[in-house]
Amino acid sequence: MAPAVAEIPGPDDAVAVSGIVQDRLSATDIDVKMVAEQPYIIAYWSAGKNYAAGQALAKKSKSGWTIVKMTSGTFTGSALTALGVPDSTAKALVTDLKRTQH
Repeated sequence: MAPAVAEIPGPDDAVAVSGIVQDRLSATDIDVKMVAEQPYIIAYWSAGKNYAAGQALAKKSKSGWTIVKMTSGTFTGSALTALGVPDSTAKALVTDLKRTQH
């Protein structure tokens, strides 16, 4: 069986997570890309003029999106599970990242 393709965040979710990341970094020119395995999104971006490259784990709840953790590194499956992401979802997110980051 072929591995599942990563979920594509809907436009509202993508805009919401991108906005939160830009607010946290106090920058508006960030080209935020993301992978999703609901209810989680990992947003990632390259370094810019006033900010470093990084990743953010976000989780959706009834009240909206919340940043769980931001890092200048790359999330691993074990780091994601330590943050409360179920093991299978963590593995899927890491696989999604590997497919999209070149």
